[in-house]
Amino acid sequence: MTAPEATLESALEELAARLAGGTGPLLLRADDLQVHRRAIEELTEDPRGTTSALVSRAANCDLRIPPAHGGPSAGVRRRGGRVVSAGSAAHQVTGADAVFTGALLVSEVDRPTAAAAARQAADAARTAGWDGDALDVLVVALVRGGIPVRSVLVDPWPWRRGADGTERARFQAEVDRTDDPEVHRLRLARATKADDGLVATVLSRPLARSLTPLALRAGLTPNTVTLISALLGLAAAACFATGDRLALVAGAVLLQLSLVVDCVDGDVARYTRRFSAQGAWLDAATDRIKEFACYGGLAWGSGEGSEAWLVAAAMLTLQTARHTVDYTFTAVKEDREGESGRLPLEQVDDGVPAGASAVSARAARAVDASERSNRRPAVRWTKKALHLGIGERWLVLSVLAAAGRPMAALVVLLVLGLASLAYTSTGRALRARSWPATTPSPREREIVRAQADLGPLVPAAVAAGMARSGPGGGRFLWVRPALLRVAEYAAVVGVVAAVSRDLLGPAFALLLVVASHHYDDLYRVLQGLPPAGRSAWLGLGAPGRVLLVAVLAALGPDALEGGLWALAAALGILYVVVEPVRLLRDVRERAAADPVPEAAGG
Repeated sequence: MTAPEATLESALEELAARLAGGTGPLLLRADDLQVHRRAIEELTEDPRGTTSALVSRAANCDLRIPPAHGGPSAGVRRRGGRVVSAGSAAHQVTGADAVFTGALLVSEVDRPTAAAAARQAADAARTAGWDGDALDVLVVALVRGGIPVRSVLVDPWPWRRGADGTERARFQAEVDRTDDPEVHRLRLARATKADDGLVATVLSRPLARSLTPLALRAGLTPNTVTLISALLGLAAAACFATGDRLALVAGAVLLQLSLVVDCVDGDVARYTRRFSAQGAWLDAATDRIKEFACYGGLAWGSGEGSEAWLVAAAMLTLQTARHTVDYTFTAVKEDREGESGRLPLEQVDDGVPAGASAVSARAARAVDASERSNRRPAVRWTKKALHLGIGERWLVLSVLAAAGRPMAALVVLLVLGLASLAYTSTGRALRARSWPATTPSPREREIVRAQADLGPLVPAAVAAGMARSGPGGGRFLWVRPALLRVAEYAAVVGVVAAVSRDLLGPAFALLLVVASHHYDDLYRVLQGLPPAGRSAWLGLGAPGRVLLVAVLAALGPDALEGGLWALAAALGILYVVVEPVRLLRDVRERAAADPVPEAAGG
């Protein structure tokens, strides 16, 4: 960024001026960073346009030339794809798992706050007499100032820092001569998701790596691959529904193939950098539809009648509640812990700041304990297995279905799901108790409120109260949407079973459609997409749907059966066809060309 003789203070002031003096994303790159241009494109061509730092795994540090400033490259610690602690010549990092390479993209929306952070860092450098690299200190200032910094791995692209002029030119020329096949190989290698579940890591993703090049050669988009995966999953459900032994085996194979193809869509998205909020929404929504369809197919084909439908409905309820908690808790945790993780720029280490409250210190220790345990491979992989992710669930379904035990597949999965729920809920409750009893942030309330689904029968003021904090400062606000899901689904099953257990099949069909709507609401708010419009009212809301089912039940079994199928069909058209089409249309209309990042040396 500056000449070697420039002081850290003046370099930071220059950074502040560049950040404040323009529009659009700004790419900051160290003068002594040598890397292939394709690696830099991982920052500049990402359509998400978020503030991002190019980092390399700490395990590869011994392969890199130390920077000219002396000492190793600045360490960083990552969590959930974000840099949560960064180091410099004046700042230490506990448990660093990567190093900052010297390339930083600051988004347009973050430029004013980043400029202020750089000015603050310049003042601190003047007061404390710091020395070192300005970009390192800027990343520290951003992270400690609460600006989200996404971590983007440069690996396996080769890179170097700190070589002299001759060596720098030689290495850069060598990197620039990388031929197209090698570039393709490197891009494929980094397109594979780095962190996944146990079964996906061992089975699905290795198989997906052989299919991703085929999808790329065929020119398939990530969304096209997602739809192919959905069709395979629905075909598996249809095979399960026949109950035939060979069809059960075919369904098991198709379900596993669907999971492999589902890994391919992410690889294609990362390779082509075709990331989009609607793509993430489509991927997650179709995963749930095909999984729940398989529950229904197994129940239908088992020949066990109402017992099978009752277990399938229980599994659908459990999984919807679990996913609601999973995603809501994760979003709330990032919001709360990201806020509580702010540190004074003048503090040398990244521990709990002096004078922090006992509650804040307890929260910081809880985060630190979780991160330390995850650094142990045995603990990390055990946690992944206990979480019972999609790979583990589908493996249970596939193995037992192929063995000709469709009912056992549902029962075993339900038991494992309840055990996993107990494990994850205990950990999350303990984690939430460590948070300060502060008022929920607007983002936290928005995430909860968007999932209320109370419809036109509940006054707006009552619906808004769902996102208000209660005892404990709203630390457990993230549980409320899941409790609403369980209450509605249990009420529907209970009312229908009280009239005739033989009608649990159409009740399951209704719940499948309603669950797709609830996932839609959840993914929209997490991805920053427009909320559901008229469907929130046309779908009656949870109280309206339960009331309607109760009225149909009062009219007798025949009216209830016809009403359940009619309601499932009507809501299916509304939730699975009309609303997604409207969403995709709105997103296309709002889409605008992303600005090309302004580039600056550094």
